[in-house]
Amino acid sequence: MGGAQSTRRERNTENVEEQTRHSQLPVSVKYPWPLEYTFTDVSVKVSVEIGLRSETSSDIATHYQTLSQQCQQGFNLLQFFQIPGVISQSGVQSFNHQFQAIFTTSSDCVHHSKLEVVRSTVEPRVLRGISNELVTDMAQLIQQVKDMSSRGGRLVCLESSLSTKSPSFLGSLQGKAGSADVDLLFQMPVQSPSTLYTYQAVNIPIVSKVKQGFPAGKIQTESNFNEQLQSFLSEGWKLVDIFYDSEFSMKAIGRSRSRVSQNSVWFFEKELNRINDNTPQYEGAVIEYWHTVKYRSLKGRATAEGSWNDVVVEMGQQGWELACLVKLRDQTSQPFSSKLKMKILLIFQRKLLR
Repeated sequence: MGGAQSTRRERNTENVEEQTRHSQLPVSVKYPWPLEYTFTDVSVKVSVEIGLRSETSSDIATHYQTLSQQCQQGFNLLQFFQIPGVISQSGVQSFNHQFQAIFTTSSDCVHHSKLEVVRSTVEPRVLRGISNELVTDMAQLIQQVKDMSSRGGRLVCLESSLSTKSPSFLGSLQGKAGSADVDLLFQMPVQSPSTLYTYQAVNIPIVSKVKQGFPAGKIQTESNFNEQLQSFLSEGWKLVDIFYDSEFSMKAIGRSRSRVSQNSVWFFEKELNRINDNTPQYEGAVIEYWHTVKYRSLKGRATAEGSWNDVVVEMGQQGWELACLVKLRDQTSQPFSSKLKMKILLIFQRKLLR
């Protein structure tokens, strides 16, 4: 009897943890076009070279052929995303980072498009001053999006390749902060496209509040992602991805330094022939998910506990298409605990019913 009660309590605890792992999902309604999702985990090896100019390089490009083959088999790639905090040591100066590719089932990929990847380089620069703010020139990347879309390409997502280079000595004196490679994933038409798409990249600062504490402080995001999303959906745009132009580009707001801002770039899409039509086409939903990582220092790795896959699948049953996943600065941990919780936003869209 005692064993049965114990098992029941464990199951109840698991259910409570699952329910508190994410925010409330939208009210279920009958939707005529449900989506089926499939997930592929990819381990990307990153090598570190220490010298006068430190560099990291990755084998991420070797995995794109696998993603392309899945698209040819009838899957539509929506996101290719680095899973935060999940890492394992594979050598003295090499590590494996976990990525996830998220697909929906689609016959369009098989006959009408193929996956193409374009690499861009971004170079953050330090603006000397009180806060030494980091700013990033995105002109090259944005021009590449324009060039590919003029050929009929549709932007799928942007993701860091984990290949970086530190600045030279002279470059650091000039305020350069090195460079990082970013991969742009596109669906390219096999034949002449019947529809062209246009894109806009919008800089939106993400404001967070820093709370001092012991043994560690706490950062809480104040920016309202849902309001920002709805403001663009209401003008007929569709969100493609959200990209931080520099992982560490945070600046203090005010003298107290209790609030900080990090720049994000939101990429929106619209059919070119509808560029002057502001009729809303999509509705949006933002789900908060607490991503738990457990560190095993003796084994040199960190693993995720739980997964957002079930949330994505459940949303797909109601016709919600995943636009992107966004890692926030929010995180919590307990003293002497090997676990760290990070907040991830899952942003969805679906066609409005007319």
